[in-house]
Amino acid sequence: MWLVVSNKILRRILSVDSNSDWRFKLLADPKFPLTETQLRVLSKGPSSLSESWVLQALKYKYHIGKLVDK
Repeated sequence: MWLVVSNKILRRILSVDSNSDWRFKLLADPKFPLTETQLRVLSKGPSSLSESWVLQALKYKYHIGKLVDK
């Protein structure tokens, strides 16, 4: 079930933004647990200023986590 939903979300993300590789990897990475709000913002994009802050925080969290793993 999760795989089907995530594939639909990922196809939508990649069609909206060509520079969204980090979003794809964040959705696929099990070490980053996501809330429903975060999933919605990642899949549909921000619809308000506060949601854009959430998206930026997720990007920051992803890149910091990626640097720590190296």
